[in-house]
Amino acid sequence: MTDDKLQEFKDYLKQRHEDITEQYGKQAAAIELEKNPNVMLYLKVCGARPLSESITVDSREGLAVRAFHSFVGRIPYDETNGVFVYSGTYRVDANGYRRTNYSSPSAEYRKYWDIEQEDPIYIQVEDCERFEQEHTILVGSMDSIRKTFIETSLAEGQAKALTLINTKFKHRNTK
Repeated sequence: MTDDKLQEFKDYLKQRHEDITEQYGKQAAAIELEKNPNVMLYLKVCGARPLSESITVDSREGLAVRAFHSFVGRIPYDETNGVFVYSGTYRVDANGYRRTNYSSPSAEYRKYWDIEQEDPIYIQVEDCERFEQEHTILVGSMDSIRKTFIETSLAEGQAKALTLINTKFKHRNTK
């Protein structure tokens, strides 16, 4: 993503943190009010449930990664860093797509996930060598790679994040 998109994501994340802080405040206020027997009597008379039971508070744990899943739709394909995670080789048979070995003669497609995009892409086997030479292809857990990239990008910038994932995770190719 561009630096502008990273800043946009940081702003988006900051707003989510503020929203969660507000949710916690409302929940705490409701819990405190509901300690008053008169408030509970009022709710009972009105036929209402205690507000503290109906306030849902999002977790701050893993917020950056969850928020990024919502945000990736805003990153154009041509503005990503070109880092993909290899996710299998497939062939088509009478029963649909079947996973096969990377070098299988029956292989037709390989599946890759751009760490900054929402959907995978499928590349025909005959085009994979060029694709893998033009991009960084990592092998590992998409979730783990993406989490490392996001958290490091937010804390230390994209350059540091790219260096970290390139050294921490196994490569499919050696550009």
